[in-house]
Amino acid sequence: MRTMLTVITPATVMDLTTVAAVKAELAVSGSGDDAWLADAITRASAIIRRWCNRVFAAETVRETYRLARPVPELLLSRLPVVTIASVTVDGTALASTVYEADAEQGTLYRLDSRRRFLCWSGDVIDVEYTAGFTMPGAVGRTLPEDVEAACIALCVRAYHAKGRDPALRSYTNVDVETFSLLDPDKAGGDGGLPADVAERLQPYRSVVLG
Repeated sequence: MRTMLTVITPATVMDLTTVAAVKAELAVSGSGDDAWLADAITRASAIIRRWCNRVFAAETVRETYRLARPVPELLLSRLPVVTIASVTVDGTALASTVYEADAEQGTLYRLDSRRRFLCWSGDVIDVEYTAGFTMPGAVGRTLPEDVEAACIALCVRAYHAKGRDPALRSYTNVDVETFSLLDPDKAGGDGGLPADVAERLQPYRSVVLG
């Protein structure tokens, strides 16, 4: 089975925390560092997305599956599923009563008229859906607290280190922890994040197969 994902409505905000939340953690006031903190948040958010192999912010996407044989389920790439707008099989739209999704696992099942499971069949299946979280700072935020806390932790580390050397991109602390400061190109892999941050994020990490 081959798949292709197209973003239809991209997220307008990808940052995993807010300037106000980082300042609260740092116990700082005033706006002198706000621009720096905003940039740090954007960089930390990019590091986390890369390390977790996923996009957290809600987006509307179209996922296309090309089947070589019938399959019992379709695995959607984005999680959690918020809504499914449409499912088409070889150009024919399906009624919403003949499929259902496990929102947390991202599994889409085909159903018969008696709500029993069927295999998906057909040459091309298109699923248009919205998946992801509402970001901090927005009404009805749904992003898990651990993900935001991990982003805040990276920003706090960078803030405390930024005065040491304007050109500093990494440091080693007394616990022999080396961390590349807010550089998405140098993050990723099991050793790309501080251990406590990686532990918070591990449940949200997507495994890339193949």
